[in-house]
Amino acid sequence: MPVHIVLAERNYESWLYASAETLDLDLAYDESAHAQFSIKSALLPTKYVKPVWQPKLSHRVDIGLAQSRSPSFARALTKLGEIASLVP
Repeated sequence: MPVHIVLAERNYESWLYASAETLDLDLAYDESAHAQFSIKSALLPTKYVKPVWQPKLSHRVDIGLAQSRSPSFARALTKLGEIASLVP
């Protein structure tokens, strides 16, 4: 049985930020920006609380856009697709 190991991006917000325009936070994607700081700043004065905001923002992500901008997200999707194809 083949085994695949997928490690998530340490800073999950970088995957979210790769689809900045779709997060409904009035963000424009800037490859050189710090993802978590950009998201936190866009939410002010609301506090960014990961267990609250990560699911909300994840739901808004344009998967194709994020995949085209984030090599680590693209790799994760590829590996997860390979794993899914092995399930009968």
